[in-house]
Amino acid sequence: MSTNDGPHATLSATPEATLDAMADRFSAAAHQYAVSEQKGGDDLDAIVSAVRDLHAGLVVDIATGPGSTALALAPVAGRVVGTDVSPGMIDTARTRAADATIDNATFEVAPVEHLPFADAEVDVVTCRIAAHHFADVPGALAEVRRVLRPGGALVLLDSLAPDDAEVAGFLHEIETRRDPTHVRAYTTGEWVAMVEAAGFVVDSLATYPKPKAFEPWLERGGVDEAEMAAVRELVRTAPPAARDGLSIEYDDAGLPSRFADDKLLVLAHLREEDDR
Repeated sequence: MSTNDGPHATLSATPEATLDAMADRFSAAAHQYAVSEQKGGDDLDAIVSAVRDLHAGLVVDIATGPGSTALALAPVAGRVVGTDVSPGMIDTARTRAADATIDNATFEVAPVEHLPFADAEVDVVTCRIAAHHFADVPGALAEVRRVLRPGGALVLLDSLAPDDAEVAGFLHEIETRRDPTHVRAYTTGEWVAMVEAAGFVVDSLATYPKPKAFEPWLERGGVDEAEMAAVRELVRTAPPAARDGLSIEYDDAGLPSRFADDKLLVLAHLREEDDR
């Protein structure tokens, strides 16, 4: 459900209940994610360019959502498999692949913790705008490490926590209020530490601002009207630091119309000497 373009009901839920809630929430929003601004952008172009340079045979796009990233990668890979915990997302991705007559991209329902691949079977794993929904990022990275061949590549793009603590706290509040499956964004240092601890060498980092229309972003969260109204009011009355840090724009009525957060692109490879 990466989205790519894309989860957990509450942090106190059992793992099974959490995954079920994630699957239900993203199945309901599959079409919205397929047509959202999140489906493309400079960050996706950078991911495609990175994978093209790797000349990969098998690419696996985890938490693929409606398949936007997997479908964009199909022309530059031998074969692409998109996985997601949400059946609705997978159905949408399959339909999009069929409509585009893309025959080297397939999609399977699977959680990030249990990928349907053998040890060292995969050349490249991608994950785009999804890992902030993972309850256990180190656990997901350990599973990625398992399926990658030695020297295989990880191409990870996800939400970047702002350096300013006030802005980071504000962004976390509105994200979790509009989408209870959001767990948290991480700083650059936290991302690098988790990737390196999983046995990877970080090759490069890049940051991409991700502008978005406010109301479609709010509606994709799947909460009720009362909660959406609360988030709308939070952003309408955002403190100056948050307005500046998130580039919040308002319409003539003073209601939020657009904002932007940053995404971090991590390119890394699995250490070939790593004990598997």
